[in-house]
Amino acid sequence: MRDLAGELKLPVLINIHNVTEAKEYTDRIVGMRYGRIIFDDVPAQLDQAAMDQIYAGSPHADRAKDGAAA
Repeated sequence: MRDLAGELKLPVLINIHNVTEAKEYTDRIVGMRYGRIIFDDVPAQLDQAAMDQIYAGSPHADRAKDGAAA
């Protein structure tokens, strides 16, 4: 995929939930949580602190913090 994208000079966007594979196969990772971008950087910068922000908590608690109706 990387070779083909390079030959055609096209970006490739994939949606992958396996962090290990994302770190191995991508040049950039965008981590989202409930529709908000939490992390946007190169895979080497995706540390445990960023992972905790992306995956911790619950949707209900996040909405309550934002003042949205529960």
